[in-house]
Amino acid sequence: MPKPRERYMESDTEVFQIYRQAIETLYYSAKRPSLRSVYDCMLLEHFTDDNGKLLEGHPTWHSFRQYYYSHGLHKGSQKQISREGLTNYQRNHRMLFGNAQNWKSQIGCYQMDATQGDLYLVSSLDPNTVIGRPNLYLAVDTVTGLIAGFYAGMEAGEQAVLYCIANAAQDKVKFCAKYGITITADQWPSAGLPGEIVTDRGREFCGSRIDALCKRYGIERESLPPFRPDQKGLVEKSFSLIQNHYTVALRGKGMIEADAQERWATDYRKQASLTMNDYIKLLIHTVVYLNSARVLRNYTLTDEMLCDHVTPTASGLWHWFAEMGRSTLLALEEQEYSMLALSQGEVTVDRHGVRFRGFHYGALAFRSLLEKLRNSKVTVAYDPERTDLLYLIQDGEYLQLPLTKADRRYRKLYLTEAQQYRNAEQNAKQQCDAAEVQARVDLMRDIQTITTKR
Repeated sequence: MPKPRERYMESDTEVFQIYRQAIETLYYSAKRPSLRSVYDCMLLEHFTDDNGKLLEGHPTWHSFRQYYYSHGLHKGSQKQISREGLTNYQRNHRMLFGNAQNWKSQIGCYQMDATQGDLYLVSSLDPNTVIGRPNLYLAVDTVTGLIAGFYAGMEAGEQAVLYCIANAAQDKVKFCAKYGITITADQWPSAGLPGEIVTDRGREFCGSRIDALCKRYGIERESLPPFRPDQKGLVEKSFSLIQNHYTVALRGKGMIEADAQERWATDYRKQASLTMNDYIKLLIHTVVYLNSARVLRNYTLTDEMLCDHVTPTASGLWHWFAEMGRSTLLALEEQEYSMLALSQGEVTVDRHGVRFRGFHYGALAFRSLLEKLRNSKVTVAYDPERTDLLYLIQDGEYLQLPLTKADRRYRKLYLTEAQQYRNAEQNAKQQCDAAEVQARVDLMRDIQTITTKR
């Protein structure tokens, strides 16, 4: 027969006090002992004689466990905070009220964050060369949940943040056209600099260039406390939404699975087949879907929105807020967008043109100007990630210089790819030079062998 459940009378207050004291002092601890271990410690402290023998009539394990659950000590915040820490409780278990999108009342407040892509990419010039995992930065509007811009590439840090902001500010129709993708302005309507950005306290979001950008355009910046990703949950969720949509399709193509760190796991670098351009195209299609076609089922439309027949999509909400004039976006000229993320430096002009990062730049239209500037230092603006984009700054004007014919083969490569390919070329040349020296020595030996016989 099953053992009947024990019942206690209200007079057993002394035993109950011992139960509660043991749970609050031992179980609610950062050491996180099991409930059974707490029960054993309680017996050792309160229900043993001087020789350590258990007293007769000591509480049973079932009674202790019944008290724990019947009094709700397994619920509540005290257990979670004491055993897992306050940070874990605030992030994953605290009560949430309201809607994250009601935090702001105007479009133009972007939540920003970064993560590393969960797949390996190959070089577009040599498919056998793996260039690594890309970094993904997102800017998500707080009110509408619209993904306003993104950056995907090998760059990380402050420069990547500027890329993301510049992408969020530019015209998306022209941006997508660069990758052969045709969209309408309604599908991805965001354009202009944000009035406010919300980030964590990562080093890349608090650098000097970000400070200068915010001061120049009057962008407000809010830095959230550390270890609180829940306060920018929209951008955190957007990462998973984007990556979940292509996970199945990219299995076997360099996609990193959950068993990546386990023994005998597949080396996913050997499966890589997508280039950086392929990855960016994939992201564009996914972002356009999330912005224009995905229904925001948890978003509560106001009576005013229902009267205006607003579609419950990110782009539909964006258009409504923009038409109502509830926006903090700052419109800039197109040239300012392209120059937003450029860095500047000083280089020397030689007889082959402007030599920068091991590549030569020049144009026939500026031959006379470069001739005058030979052997002198000039200021250039450049994209740290691209090899085919260099501007010569003269009297406040930006003169675009393309790669010379000698380095034209690098024009479609990202800087990381170009450097890897150039290093491979140099290694191959060194091997050929060593082989040539050996061949010359062999030739001299053969000649001396023949001549010494006579």
